Amino acid sequence: MALATPRIDALLSRLRGSLRRQVWLHGFGTVLAVSALWLLFAYLADRFLHLPGPVRIVHSTIALLLPAVLLWRHLAKPLGQVPGRSGLAVLAGRAAPETRDVLVSAVQLSAPDQTPAGSPDLIAQVVADGEEASGRVDLRRVLEPSGPKRRAWLGAGAVALCGTVLAIQPAMTGIFFARAFGAQVSWPRKTTLIVEIPSAGDGTQVETSEDEVLVRAARGSDVPVLIRAEGVVPAEVILSFDGGYESVLASGGSPLIRTSLRAVQEDLTFRVRGGDDDDGFPIVRLEVLQPPDVTGLAFDVTPPAYTGLPAVLVFGTSIEVLEGSSVRVHIEPDPHESTGTAHLLPADRRLPLESSPFPRDPSAGLPASDSLAGPGLAFDLEPTSSVRFHVELVDSSGLPNPDPGLFAIEVEADRKPELTMLSPSRTEVDVVAGGSVPLRVRVGDDFGLASMGWDIHPPDEPELLLSSGDLTLLPFTSEEPTSARLRDERIAVATLEVASLDPGSPPMEGRILVLQVVAYDRREPVAGEAQSAPIRLRVVSADEYMRRLKEKLARIGDRTEVLFEQSTGLVAALRDLEASYDSDDAESEGPLGSADQLSYSARRLAGDTRTVGRDLSSLAEGLLYSQLDPRSGALLQAVDSALATDAERTFRPATWLGVTDAYTAGSLGRADLGGDLVELVGLALGVSERNVEAVQATLQQAASAADAAGERTALLSALASAREAETNLETMLTRLGEWDDIQSVLSSALEALNRQKSVHQRTKSYAEDH
Repeated sequence: MALATPRIDALLSRLRGSLRRQVWLHGFGTVLAVSALWLLFAYLADRFLHLPGPVRIVHSTIALLLPAVLLWRHLAKPLGQVPGRSGLAVLAGRAAPETRDVLVSAVQLSAPDQTPAGSPDLIAQVVADGEEASGRVDLRRVLEPSGPKRRAWLGAGAVALCGTVLAIQPAMTGIFFARAFGAQVSWPRKTTLIVEIPSAGDGTQVETSEDEVLVRAARGSDVPVLIRAEGVVPAEVILSFDGGYESVLASGGSPLIRTSLRAVQEDLTFRVRGGDDDDGFPIVRLEVLQPPDVTGLAFDVTPPAYTGLPAVLVFGTSIEVLEGSSVRVHIEPDPHESTGTAHLLPADRRLPLESSPFPRDPSAGLPASDSLAGPGLAFDLEPTSSVRFHVELVDSSGLPNPDPGLFAIEVEADRKPELTMLSPSRTEVDVVAGGSVPLRVRVGDDFGLASMGWDIHPPDEPELLLSSGDLTLLPFTSEEPTSARLRDERIAVATLEVASLDPGSPPMEGRILVLQVVAYDRREPVAGEAQSAPIRLRVVSADEYMRRLKEKLARIGDRTEVLFEQSTGLVAALRDLEASYDSDDAESEGPLGSADQLSYSARRLAGDTRTVGRDLSSLAEGLLYSQLDPRSGALLQAVDSALATDAERTFRPATWLGVTDAYTAGSLGRADLGGDLVELVGLALGVSERNVEAVQATLQQAASAADAAGERTALLSALASAREAETNLETMLTRLGEWDDIQSVLSSALEALNRQKSVHQRTKSYAEDH
């Protein structure tokens, strides 16, 4: 029968319980640690790597199967391997080796299913010894609980770590579990790229959906692309085009990245990637459309009525019009049903385009009956300044033209008249109280002159008008017009008496008056006005005037002496050349080599003498208009008539030669001082325009003569002309020398002045009596 072993049973029961507890701690610790760490790994991998669906399914499957495998491997299986009573006795005996055999024997002999053979007393003694020995067994020496406890703490720590990570961002945890079970949910990215295509006013049409941006743009237009980065701004953004081409855009740290597709010509597709936003959505698809365009432009211009110009039709992209003109701009669009506006610059004003037939270009050679090209657009404008304008068209589908073009209407102002003072030609002029001032002005205007006048005012009071009057406008034909745009050019003339320049105060010696000429054109509504530069008229005495005249003539005399020496040298050279024909080698050499040098000397003499003639003519003109010579009335009238038709500021010898020839012939009477100066002008111009010109002509004949006889004949003619020039210059020197007798000159001047004063006094007395 079985023997009772309560103490041994209690010991073995405690040992079995300890073993099972350690198996449970180890098993559950292992399952929790591995499962929690795997769940944490799966979360972090998907959170930061955005794993694809198949990988997530694998991870989820492992997460579900792994606990079961671990429970069987580390819990169920070890629990099934806990030893029985004999094994536990052997295990307990390790704590007290001296009792090991007794415990094992007692357990075996007391087993209820065992019928031990032997003496019952001896068996009972063994069992009793085992009972007694069980009290000495310390199970702490049998088991090592630290390992299972560490495994349990590891599992708890792993669970705590995983739970903490998952609990920090519950929303992210929810997304993770949703994705783990197959839901198509995206992780929130650090960087989100939003693609925008601005469409306002740039010729594009944009349709946006969740996965695609459809852009319709006109061919040749620029398509702006705006990329907005939300979250972490990437260092660069990549535009990946179909076909493999990529464009890298640096952000520079800005959340707005801008670029532009320049002058698009064909359809294209691209995706945008940057940072962790690399899914390539939305896809941007660009469709290129043919935009409307301007195929013809015409300007119908109506000039202001006062110009008398006809209306004109001009084809082209720009035009010049006169200020005040009315312009109708005709536009031929393609397609014809297009509409739009004209954008005026720089005023930034828009005018609607109205339907209007487009005129036919006459230069196209089409029949006259076909006067209209077809439907068109037009707008009206009265520009006051130059205008640039765009033609902004829109076709029936709403597509605008991306490049409206830039057209121009240049407005030409109605210019003020242009004045050229011919006489007085200087800004400061000396006048004599009893003399006059010749006023001759060349004036021109683009669209017609209305009137001209003159006024006199004090030098320090421009607003105070002392006297004024009108100028007579005379027509003339100039070989060299001032400007091609001056359609109306005239000569304006007047002769101002010095004594009447200030009716309220007779001109006194030393007084200065300012003369200005004013011209008005026919511009409407306000006439254009132009003023000449002010001319200072200084009143001098007859003595002062004659003294200055003598000084100027003295300087001219010095220059004439040099000219006489040049003429003497020219005569001597011609004599030597003519004498060479009597030498033995005349036929072999001839005068051709020397003729060129002589021709140059003759041209130089002509130019210098013409300059002297010009200076003398200026002095003669001034003396005649000063009226110090009472016998020069006819001569003054002749000079005034001749110069009135002279529209050039340059010196014209032919004008003065006509006067000097008439005076020398006696048709202008005989004058004193004025006549002497006119004769000097005739001598100087006779040398430059006749004598020396003849020398040059005959030298050219000598150079081109066919034989020596012809050469000699031409040289003899040149020699005769040179001698005549020499004689005339010698006569000039003699006549100029007579002016050195200043007493006779002053006596003549004073006598003339006294006669003038006497006439003036008698006139004044007669006016007072009547």
